[in-house]
Amino acid sequence: MANALAEQAAHLDSIGHHWSGRIAHNFFAAATALRSADAALAGREKPALSAATLYDLANTFTGHIRGSFDGPALEDLRTGRRYLEQAGNTFIHNGL
Repeated sequence: MANALAEQAAHLDSIGHHWSGRIAHNFFAAATALRSADAALAGREKPALSAATLYDLANTFTGHIRGSFDGPALEDLRTGRRYLEQAGNTFIHNGL
């Protein structure tokens, strides 16, 4: 999963460059969180966040999803939420 997190972080960075304002910031924050989760799961550093933090970030995307987005924009938001939820689940599974 660790390598997948790094790939997901890069994907969210890429998506973030197609947005502006608060939503772009949220994609970049999510990418940073996934990189931190990757480092913690690989044992390269102590966890700087928790599963709860990852779920809180995922909820930020849920709030955007409830907005007036559709098509590719909606899929971008769902991707951000899904990656963060998966990372939170992995943290719990690994006892972090």
